Amino acid sequence: MDNFIKRVRVTQNENNNNRDENNNNRNENNNRNEFIEVKTSYINQNIKKKDLKLLLKYNKNLLKVKDLKEYEGNRINSMICLIVKSITSYRDTFKLELMDETGIIIGHTDITQLKIGNIIMLKNCAIWKLEENQLNIIKNNLYETIN
Repeated sequence: MDNFIKRVRVTQNENNNNRDENNNNRNENNNRNEFIEVKTSYINQNIKKKDLKLLLKYNKNLLKVKDLKEYEGNRINSMICLIVKSITSYRDTFKLELMDETGIIIGHTDITQLKIGNIIMLKNCAIWKLEENQLNIIKNNLYETIN
């Protein structure tokens, strides 16, 4: 009988230790996720042909997304014209999907006035060399917003 009680107590202690360890792991995961929390995400499924036609009107002799993705430098000194396709908010910064007729590129900014469907003209943007080139957009880079 004593051996039986001893085994039950050992099993209870092991279960309690496992439960405490699981709770600690959950708390660590929650703390890690706190820094990458996505607050909002908007995707416009209705970028219309008229938006692309308007973009083409402004985007005649400017750099295209396909050129930006292959760009070797750290700063683009010429003008770029893109449509804001989607916006994802991470605390105080925004991840933008920017598009033209040749493709989509990611941009990061803290500018809150941008909306989906806006055509933005950027000048002197910095490029982040991540998996693929991404734009770092600050207020000084935002030359004009259309729409």
